[in-house]
Amino acid sequence: MRTYNLVFGILLVASGVAMIGGAVFVPVAAMGLVAGGLACIGSGAFCIWWAQITKGTIMDRPFGYGLTTGVANMNAGLAASNAMLSGMVTANGGVAYQSVGTTFVAAPGVPARARVDQVVEQGVSSTGLRTVDVHLTISRRGVEPYAAVVRQALSPVALAQLHPGADIAVTVDPVNPGQVNLAIVN
Repeated sequence: MRTYNLVFGILLVASGVAMIGGAVFVPVAAMGLVAGGLACIGSGAFCIWWAQITKGTIMDRPFGYGLTTGVANMNAGLAASNAMLSGMVTANGGVAYQSVGTTFVAAPGVPARARVDQVVEQGVSSTGLRTVDVHLTISRRGVEPYAAVVRQALSPVALAQLHPGADIAVTVDPVNPGQVNLAIVN
C-alpha cells in the first residue's frame, strides 16, 4: 500500500509541475492552471510524506488479498474462536457465557459436543435477530448420542456458524439432558 502512495505522490507532483508549465503557454487559463498545479504538488507531497512516515506499518500487499482468500481466513478465524470458546467452557467447569443482547447469561451444565443436523428459521425479530430451531445430535461422555432441538434468537454472524455437519460446543443440563445451551459467539 505504501508503494502505491509513493507512486501516486510522484505522479501528482509531476502533473502539478506540468500544469504550472502550461500556464506559461496558455495565459488565458494561467490562474486556473497555477492553482491546479499547486494543489497537485501539495497533494503529491502529502502522499510522498505519508508513504515515508508509514514505512513498515502498512503492508505493500494486504494479507488474504482477494474475495475467496478473505472468506477462507474469516472461516479459519471463526473455527479458532469456537475452539477457544470450547476450551474456556471446559476450563470453567462447564459454564458457558452466552450473549443475549448486550448482557451475558451464565449457562451452567456439562460440556458436550454437538453436530448440527438441521437449522430451521422461524422468523426475524425487530432487532434483526433470527429465531431458529437448531436440530442437534449431542455427544457426551458415558451417554449414547441423542437428538435435541434448541430454539434461539441468533445474530446473522452466529447463524453462519450453524450449518449442517458443523461440530459445536454445547452445555447440557445433567438433570434434564434435553436442556441444551449453544456455546457460540452471538
